[in-house]
Amino acid sequence: MAFLTVAGENKIAYQQGNSLLFDVTHFVLANITGLGAEPVDRIAAMPDPGDIVDTRPVSRAGYVNANQVVYSLTLDSTIGDYTFNWVGLKDADDVLVAVVHLADPITKTATAGGIEGNNLVRNFLLQYTGLTATTAISAPAETWQIDFTTRLLQIDERERLSNFDIYGQFAAFGDGFKVSLVSGSDYEIAAGVGYVGGIRCEQATSAAINVTGLPKSIWIDASLQGDLTGVEAVFSFTDTAAILTDYTDGLGFDHYVAKIADISAGGVITQRGQYRIPLSNLVVFTSSGTFTVPDNVYKIKAEVWGGGGGGSGGVGATGAGGGYAQKMLDVSPGDLITVTVGVGGAGATYPTVAGSGTTSSFGAHVSATGGAGGGAGQGSGGFGVGGDENLGGQSGSDLADPVQVLETGGASPRGGSGGANTIGNAPGGGGGAGWTTPGSAGARGQINVWY
Repeated sequence: MAFLTVAGENKIAYQQGNSLLFDVTHFVLANITGLGAEPVDRIAAMPDPGDIVDTRPVSRAGYVNANQVVYSLTLDSTIGDYTFNWVGLKDADDVLVAVVHLADPITKTATAGGIEGNNLVRNFLLQYTGLTATTAISAPAETWQIDFTTRLLQIDERERLSNFDIYGQFAAFGDGFKVSLVSGSDYEIAAGVGYVGGIRCEQATSAAINVTGLPKSIWIDASLQGDLTGVEAVFSFTDTAAILTDYTDGLGFDHYVAKIADISAGGVITQRGQYRIPLSNLVVFTSSGTFTVPDNVYKIKAEVWGGGGGGSGGVGATGAGGGYAQKMLDVSPGDLITVTVGVGGAGATYPTVAGSGTTSSFGAHVSATGGAGGGAGQGSGGFGVGGDENLGGQSGSDLADPVQVLETGGASPRGGSGGANTIGNAPGGGGGAGWTTPGSAGARGQINVWY
């Protein structure tokens, strides 16, 4: 791997500190017997004159960004013949700036006797803060000067990690990759789409697998394989009683493994991973109760609205809207989660302050408070607590509002609107209030559970 020498780093720093030009001028090619690995301390010297096979001016220089520049050497078919395993870059003062050791020596041949010689290009990418300005390079680098391999691999890895953040080690859409018994020891793995270690795997048709010697588990092994022109997901299934982990194969490809099902000694199949993604099933709670996590469900989303505040009539003081929160939760099949749905506040006639809405909660995971009742100034809306997203309800109207008309209660985010001298709209809307009639009650809260 190419490296910036200590001498080169010091030279760049000196030139920058004294506002001087850093001028890289030549490539040096050498063939050194017993070259060995690149020095860890980045201290390098010019090869012995007898080992140097060619010295040539930089063919082209270009900048990548403010801190990176590329120097290129083009060797056409008129140049040769020689072999080199060491490449250096030096500046106008003969300071050795950068070096690379080649594990496999390269032979450069010239056209001769009707046999066409080869063409070679060597590039050095140097990185140092403010380097482009110090070199005064004003032309951008051409695409042929840059090895995009590292950047492309980084893009693939960022995408994999982004998927992993969402789906975890294994997740499947609907019944994708679901294991079922066909007969005897023959099992079927359903077609579908899933993610393994962040790699998207699509199986167009079901796969067959024979499993004997129960109990065992069925695992999926996925990797991204290909070349510079592109990569694709490659995956396979295996059955074993062992615990498998991620690994790197002999070709350098990273493999990610996940258990998709357990099969007990009695043949009972238990699906593993996060199933039924996207979350398409909805349970709505308009009153308190208990939510039981269904089979094969490992992730849910809870949406919570607090109750709306009641309105205080006679002065047009309306109730505030309940708060809102939503949160993704990791769960296990059979989990029991207590659901508390807040009620709307009762309406009143001024000077009595109307009732506030009460809090809705989904276990101890996430909650939303109720909106304040009207009649004691401009009541505040409720607010979400503990969610991935927490929103506040709309405030009620002030009792000092000079416009003596029917007043509308505060709305709840993504929920119900406030009532116009009527009960608030569910979920979470604040109660309305008039100037000549009693105030109306706030709307009840609500909890939606998606799985």
